[in-house]
Amino acid sequence: MPEFCAKCGNMVADGVERCPACGARMHPRVMDEKTGFTWRDFFNYSWVTILFALASVLIPLGLVLLWLLLYL
Repeated sequence: MPEFCAKCGNMVADGVERCPACGARMHPRVMDEKTGFTWRDFFNYSWVTILFALASVLIPLGLVLLWLLLYL
C-alpha cells in the first residue's frame, strides 16, 4: 500500500525514511511489525479506555446523587 508524505503529499515507496521530493522524515505507520498494530489503533484504544474509566466513575456518582435528591 503506498504511503504519502505528510508535508508535501507526495506518494513514496514503502520503507523509505525520507520523502524524495521535500526531504521530510517519514514516520512508520505500524508500531508492531508482528501484529500490524498502528498508531491510530493505539489512540483509538486509549480513548475507549479513558471513556470506560470515566463512565465507571460518573455513572455510580450520578446514581448516588439521584438517590440523594429523591430520598432526602
